[in-house]
Amino acid sequence: MAITNQQKQFAALAKQSTLTTEFSNAWSDFRTEPSVAKANEVISKAEDVLAQAKVTGKAMVPSTNIIHRKLIAQDHLDNAPAETAKKGFGSNVEYKNVTDPKTGKTVYAKVTKYSFGS
Repeated sequence: MAITNQQKQFAALAKQSTLTTEFSNAWSDFRTEPSVAKANEVISKAEDVLAQAKVTGKAMVPSTNIIHRKLIAQDHLDNAPAETAKKGFGSNVEYKNVTDPKTGKTVYAKVTKYSFGS
């Protein structure tokens, strides 16, 4: 039994639907808790969805949205924030976003806590 053109199109759209769902789930996971591994997954899934959209000629999510999210993930890889330095109970150092008093810009910097509070 020969596979018809319509069956090929349906299979391609089903694959695109699956890839789009996987991309959306990867994006949701990345936005919930950004990490290098999750950013790589978003980039990989985005490329898969864009490639499949070229095959079908249809878009389930606008390609501009997918590219934008891919670029956000790529930016996270290029400018990943430093891990918080916590060396156990009683650590007096941590990293956080603070405002530089001289320039007024927000910077990610090492902050020393006082002994009774932060």
